[in-house]
Amino acid sequence: MACLKAPIFRNTTGGPSVVIGAFIISLIIPLLGELYGFTIEGWRGYEIYMQTLPYRLGAIAILMAAIVLTWTGWAVRNGQAMVAIFAMVLITVQIPAIDLISPWILLNLTYANFALTLLIVASGLQFRHVTPIALIAGGVIAYAAFRWTENAFAPLVISGATLITLLWVTYSIERVRREAWAGAAALAEEQALTERLLLSVLPPSIAKRMRGGETLIADSRDEATVVFADIVNFTPLSASMSPEALVAILDEIFAGFDQIADEHDLEKIKTIGDAYMMAAGLPTERSTDPGHALDAVLAMRDWLAEVAQRRDVDISMRAGVHIGPVVAGVIGRSKFVYDLWGDSVNVASRMESTSPVGEIQVTEAVQSRMKTAYEFSLRGAIDVKGKGEMQVWLLRGRV
Repeated sequence: MACLKAPIFRNTTGGPSVVIGAFIISLIIPLLGELYGFTIEGWRGYEIYMQTLPYRLGAIAILMAAIVLTWTGWAVRNGQAMVAIFAMVLITVQIPAIDLISPWILLNLTYANFALTLLIVASGLQFRHVTPIALIAGGVIAYAAFRWTENAFAPLVISGATLITLLWVTYSIERVRREAWAGAAALAEEQALTERLLLSVLPPSIAKRMRGGETLIADSRDEATVVFADIVNFTPLSASMSPEALVAILDEIFAGFDQIADEHDLEKIKTIGDAYMMAAGLPTERSTDPGHALDAVLAMRDWLAEVAQRRDVDISMRAGVHIGPVVAGVIGRSKFVYDLWGDSVNVASRMESTSPVGEIQVTEAVQSRMKTAYEFSLRGAIDVKGKGEMQVWLLRGRV
C-alpha cells in the first residue's frame, strides 16, 4: 500500500519541496559567501557573524525538516497548516537576530517576505484569508523597518510590492474559482435536466445501461401484461376545440394515466395520438403481477370518466389486455424510444380496437390466470385480424 501512496505524495508535494529547497539555498549561499569573504578581506564583523550563526543554522534546520515532512502522508493531508506553522517558526527565529545583525536588516526583511509568501500560499490563496494576513504582516514588517533601519523606504517598497502582488494574484484566483464554480453549477443543472429528460423517455434501468455504453438493448420476456387504452370520441371532439383546449384536456388525461401507471408499478411505453400503452413485468425492476395492470386499467377508466364529467365532454375509454411473451428494447439514435414487439403486443392492440365502448376486453390467457381475483363476463368468440376467432372476456372488477 505504501508503494501505491508514494507517487501520489511526490506529485502533490513536489512544488512545496522545490520552494523550500530554494529558500534553503538562499540561506546557505550568503552564509558560505560571508565566511569566504572573511578569509579574503579580513575578519572584521566575524563576532556578529558567529552570534547570528545559530539563528541562520536554525532556520536551515527547520526548512530541512519541512522538506522531510513534505514526503509524509500527514503533509499531504495538512499541507497548508504545515506551511503556515513553518512560516511562523521562521519569522520567530529571524526576529531575535535583527538586534544582532542590524547592518543586514534588509536581508532579514527579505527573508520575512519569503516567509510571508509561504504563509499566504499556506492559506490556500483565498482572498478572504490572504487580506487579513497581508495587513497584519505588513504592519509587523513596517514596524521592524522603521525601528531598525535608518531609511525604511527600500524595505517598505519591497514588502509593499510583495503584498500587492500576492493580493492581486489571490484576487485573480478567487475570481477564477468563482467563475469555475458558477460554470460547474450550470453544468450540474444541465446534467440534471438531461437526466430528467432521459428518464422521461426511458426506464431507469434502461437509461443506466445506455449511460454505461450499451448501444443495442433488447430483452426477451417470457411473460408480460400489455395494456392498450384508447379515448373514444376524442377525434370528432377535437374538431370543435381550440388547439390549446385540446392539448390541455389530453395533458390532464394522460398525466392522470401516468400517475396511475406509476402507482401500480407499470411501465408506460408510449402514447400514439389519443391511445395509451403500458405494460407490467418489464423492465426488470417492475412487478410481474398481472393484477397490477388490471387494477391500473380500471383506475384509468374511472379517471377518464371523472375528467369527462368535470369538463362536460362526451368521451369514454375502451381498453385491451393480454398476457404473453414480448421483446423489449430501445430503437433509434437521435430520438430513441423504449418499445415492445411481438405477437402479444399485436393481440393486446386487437383487444383494444375490438372492445365495446367503455369496456376493458381481455383474452382467455388473462381470464384464466386472474379469474379467482377478478370478475369477468364472457363476451364470446370474435374475429381478430391475423388470429381468427378468439374467446374474449370483459373485465368487471375485483371479486
